[in-house]
Amino acid sequence: MPATHFAFEAICNVAACGIMTGFQDGSFRPEDEVKRAQVAKSLVLAVGGHTEALEVRGSPTFSDVPCDGLAYPYDYVEEAAALGIVQGVGDGRFKPYDDVTRAQFALMVVRAGGDVLRRPPVDYSPGFSDVPAYAAEAVRVACFNGLFSGVAPGVFGPHELASRAQVAKVISVLLVLMK
Repeated sequence: MPATHFAFEAICNVAACGIMTGFQDGSFRPEDEVKRAQVAKSLVLAVGGHTEALEVRGSPTFSDVPCDGLAYPYDYVEEAAALGIVQGVGDGRFKPYDDVTRAQFALMVVRAGGDVLRRPPVDYSPGFSDVPAYAAEAVRVACFNGLFSGVAPGVFGPHELASRAQVAKVISVLLVLMK
């Protein structure tokens, strides 16, 4: 990946922190989509909420993320749920291997940032007309804190899939805000 890539420094930062890693072939694949379980893992690591001990506490939070002898993604998804970072998609499911949308990612990031993130003034608007109501406040907070910008003027692109580069960039900014 060239050093001129918009997320080059952010990718180097999250990789150095062990929050996101590359692939066995040495690439990072910045334009690839990101799975919901991968985002849960990255955010848990970013906020320091991961413990090495896999603790099975009765029934799993989500029916589609069982503890079947494999720690991943159960451990990170359970930790993300316990920290309030993820809430699932309804019907007791998380859909860990679905690609994450920008709106879903904004919700998770704002929950992960918690009190570290400044709340925008009541009259603040990032100027997007395409944000669904369920994500509107999270997008407002995320944009106010410099975590997100639109994909085009006036367009947030809430249903577009988040790329690995975008996730690295947002988490890198979150790490700075958490210092």
